[in-house]
Amino acid sequence: MKKLLAFGFDDDKKNLIKNSAEKFEIEARFLMTDDLGNSLGYLLGHKGFAAYKEKVSKIENLELIYFSDFDRDLLKTFLLDLKGKGLIISHKAVETKINVNWTLYHLLRQIEKERILLIKFNKLGTLVKKGQDKLREGYNKDLEKLIEEALELRKPPLKEEILNRTISELEKIL
Repeated sequence: MKKLLAFGFDDDKKNLIKNSAEKFEIEARFLMTDDLGNSLGYLLGHKGFAAYKEKVSKIENLELIYFSDFDRDLLKTFLLDLKGKGLIISHKAVETKINVNWTLYHLLRQIEKERILLIKFNKLGTLVKKGQDKLREGYNKDLEKLIEEALELRKPPLKEEILNRTISELEKIL
């Protein structure tokens, strides 16, 4: 059965999500702060997952929808339906064999970390473009080396400390 877990939404947004879920015959469950310490499998009602309520910190101002048993087309159609109602979901995740074992808190922290990394990569991309433009104006050995290092960051594994250092050094040189 198609299910979704929603966390952090105000009542107006909950109603929009609920209406869209009913339209697509999706079971929707709205989670509370008390649910942060439970596994996603338990929160979905999957067999074999027990309540364990890991102690966690409170998370503020984060909205998330977690999708279970959605195919790509349904997910896209559902999100477009919400968008048509004026609701854009910035944090979303799809159930996997790995994350179903995570607590809601862990998933939210992972998504936030990924969001921060994406912001940093976008910033790095902007700096690389500026640096490449500057290199066209004249050769700079240090800038060329930094751009090469920045481009290497696209290859796994990602080392966030190198990403941060490269951004900082590019900002200084530009």
